[in-house]
Amino acid sequence: MRKKAIVIGGGFAVMLMGVILAVSLTQQQQETRSRAASGSATLAITPDSTTENPVTTQVGNPVSVDIILTPGQTQVSLVTFDILYDASVLQANMGTIVLNNTAFPVTVEGPIAESGKLAVTVSIGSDPVNAIKVPTKVGTLTFTAIAPTASATNVTFGPLTKVLSVGASDDNVNVLTGTTPGYIVVQAGPTSTPTPTPGIDPFPTTIATPSPTLTAAPTVDPRATILDLTLLLHGIGTGGDNAKATAGGNPQPNRTQRTVTVNIINSNNKVVGTKTGTVTYNPLAGTFTGKIDAGVGLASGSYTVKIKTDPYLKTLVPGIQKLTAGQVNTLPATTLISGDINKDNSINILDYNILSGCYSDLQPAKSCTAANTILADLTDDGKINQFDYNLFLRELTNRSGESNPTTAPTQATTVAPSQQVSPSPTPVTQTGTSLLQPVSTYTSYKNLRYSNASTRLLLDLYVPDHSGVKPLLVYIHGGFWSSGSKDSCPPIQDYGSKTFMHRGFAVACINYRYSSEAIYPAQIEDVKASIRYLRANASQYGLYDTKIAVWGSSAGGHLAALAGTTSDITAYDKGENLQYSSKVDAVVDDFGPIDLEALLSSPTTDPKGYASGVKLLGGEGPDLYPRARAASARTYITADDSPFFIVHGSIDRIVPLSQSQLLDETLRNLNIPSQLNIISGMGHGGAQMFEPARLSAIALFLDTYIR
Repeated sequence: MRKKAIVIGGGFAVMLMGVILAVSLTQQQQETRSRAASGSATLAITPDSTTENPVTTQVGNPVSVDIILTPGQTQVSLVTFDILYDASVLQANMGTIVLNNTAFPVTVEGPIAESGKLAVTVSIGSDPVNAIKVPTKVGTLTFTAIAPTASATNVTFGPLTKVLSVGASDDNVNVLTGTTPGYIVVQAGPTSTPTPTPGIDPFPTTIATPSPTLTAAPTVDPRATILDLTLLLHGIGTGGDNAKATAGGNPQPNRTQRTVTVNIINSNNKVVGTKTGTVTYNPLAGTFTGKIDAGVGLASGSYTVKIKTDPYLKTLVPGIQKLTAGQVNTLPATTLISGDINKDNSINILDYNILSGCYSDLQPAKSCTAANTILADLTDDGKINQFDYNLFLRELTNRSGESNPTTAPTQATTVAPSQQVSPSPTPVTQTGTSLLQPVSTYTSYKNLRYSNASTRLLLDLYVPDHSGVKPLLVYIHGGFWSSGSKDSCPPIQDYGSKTFMHRGFAVACINYRYSSEAIYPAQIEDVKASIRYLRANASQYGLYDTKIAVWGSSAGGHLAALAGTTSDITAYDKGENLQYSSKVDAVVDDFGPIDLEALLSSPTTDPKGYASGVKLLGGEGPDLYPRARAASARTYITADDSPFFIVHGSIDRIVPLSQSQLLDETLRNLNIPSQLNIISGMGHGGAQMFEPARLSAIALFLDTYIR
């Protein structure tokens, strides 16, 4: 009997612990949505009024009040206001609400007008830079007084009112901590009471969330190599987000199992294994964990590992992984960035448009497929609302993850003109055998068509005359993306020293489509098409196609930097020879813009530079900055990118020196070899670029990384 009592007591203890855990998780989820930051936001109805000192009007007259947002220390991105009023005293309709479209250019949902209630959700749009940091009017409400009152009637904020922030000190929660109502007294007047106009009833819907399907554990070969993963998914559990690494996420996601794809890459940068598996949510840790079977054919050694699960960006597991065949290998915890809704491995305006179409809080979604109802639910709580919208904006504040520097381009550290070359983060050591064979003659192949996308897509190829394979350098001309040609190709020129062909390099000088013919991303698509063409025809010309370098100046530098940072962006590979890679292994960037958003948003940007950048992106518009981010190399930098040799003038007025300083800093923070050469007294290009010592330094850099 005593044993039975103990068993019953133990069972009760287990049940009690389960109840406590469930209550704790429920409370945690509620707190996640209500906890505010230290500098919290408030909303107020103005002009200021009280029951003793109300706003006064007469029956039949309009009465207007403003909604004022005071953000405190937050950076407000989205406001939902839910206004309640006495419909027997005040009349409202759809025209009652006039929004401040300058501060809040996007109406996410609404307006909704029904008897006694007005509601709307507004946002700053898709650019976190426009976050509200000072007291700002959200909008104006104009009512018609329809009946006298004996005392003040109030206009107040209802329970659906929310304010969200993209600030680094805030979580993805409602940061609203206080509201101030308005008070109105209506006096009798000579006018008759107008007939109230019925409002419009919203029909909010709840997104059906599929029940998670538990996957049976597969049978694992005991000889297999196992990768033990721990994933922190932004917006979920303890995953944080890009605005704040410790931001609280949804502690009870609906999809507790996720399918992940793992790429295993060897020291030659070749993918030697692509495996899929399942990770499962651990509610106590707030992370996803799981073991991925890498099979029995993987040799012990050093690898890099990349992980992808939807709707997150593919992410490099931190560091070099020393994997032991046939054993369980525990990998470092890896954080994944949310927002890749359309699964193209980038976060841009296309994802934003899907999210906006699926948004449903006050009203039904405008346009959303069944698949997108899952992918756009970034917080995985069965709803697509302001928390998903705000998480998306918070992710845009830093799309390259935790290891990126947070310094803005305009705040880049000034480098003294005498500091000509920045140290590489790691010693530049030559491995393998140099392919360079200096020659006295070379053969030219002119006007080779590398793509049929345009009649302009020709290249000239210069090949040293020797029987061995030749390392290949592709040069991309400048000209504001709207002029210039392959005929302007410094590597083939003799600047008082040997040309690059005489040094032993094969050189391809390419054309690409002007912005007057096709807007971005046509230009980077052309660059990648030329690289694929050269790889496809390498044997015909005796080229070394395993590793290829690119060199570009100004607009060409912009495209060269993109080529070096977008190896994983398959969306830019279009046209012919798609079976060949467009990857490059070394980049020479002469004063190319790497952050178009910063360049176009700066008040000091050269007018011609601004106009050419806007033309490249397809013209001005509310989504200009998201388009600029999608066209910027800074957006795509990850720890596995190519080494860079950067040249910039100290007094460049077209592309500020801070652009190259930011690139160099970002690369070195990720331990990517980078050499920044600042030329004192040079503007946007000049003869100083082609001094023999500098050309020899470029040749040494290229020889180091394409052998």
